[in-house]
Amino acid sequence: MNHASASVGVAGPAGGLTVDARAMLVSLGVVRAVTGWHATQVFAAVDGTGPNRRSLIWVFNFASHPTAPRKLRFWTRELESPEETRMLGVEEVIGRILPERRLQFSSGEVLRMFELDRPTLLRLRRPMGGRLDGARNCHFPRAAVAAFLRARWLAMEEKAE
Repeated sequence: MNHASASVGVAGPAGGLTVDARAMLVSLGVVRAVTGWHATQVFAAVDGTGPNRRSLIWVFNFASHPTAPRKLRFWTRELESPEETRMLGVEEVIGRILPERRLQFSSGEVLRMFELDRPTLLRLRRPMGGRLDGARNCHFPRAAVAAFLRARWLAMEEKAE
């Protein structure tokens, strides 16, 4: 498969939405397009305060610090097949987001996988275990990114509070 043109179809209210297959976690805007919900409805589904109580489970906080305003990312697989992802454990989900066979990821891969911009990735380089390789290249060990996801999974953040 040519990854440059690979995409995944995600059903939305107006039919299908195509998302880059390399994007494992997507932004609020994509969730709104897929679900047809207003942002407040998405937040209610995440926080369990609306009619769709906890209908979005696999949500991660990519804010520069856990106490900073949330910068949420949603697992694409949950948007595609919510019924298939409900009973998964966090380790299985992280294993699907970060393939076990990979020991590290380049900064470009991390940008695409998590739909981040460069300033956000720069702020998250240390929390995500990024290692500079020369003046411009940065690599992220799988174990460090997995630990970041585990700590920033919203359900885990709530348990820590």
